[in-house]
Amino acid sequence: MWLKLLTQVLEESNYDLIRTILHSIPNEILPNFDVPLLLADFLLGAFDQGHDFDTKVLALKSLFLLLTNHGLDCPKYYTKLYALLDARVEQ
Repeated sequence: MWLKLLTQVLEESNYDLIRTILHSIPNEILPNFDVPLLLADFLLGAFDQGHDFDTKVLALKSLFLLLTNHGLDCPKYYTKLYALLDARVEQ
């Protein structure tokens, strides 16, 4: 059920709802997922669609949990992180 909802939220580009969900993932959603790696597509999509720095950081935070605690293989993670940091340094 969560995956269907998350897919629909991304398709609708509902930024307020995406941000609310991203806040909830680490402590409320992730611990209740049998296969947490299924959240990776939503998190990458939320990062790519993120219209502000905070949304992107929230997505990266949950991706980092998947990388460190669940064995996610995401070679794009550090590229996205460094690009985000470079953009903030230039401002």
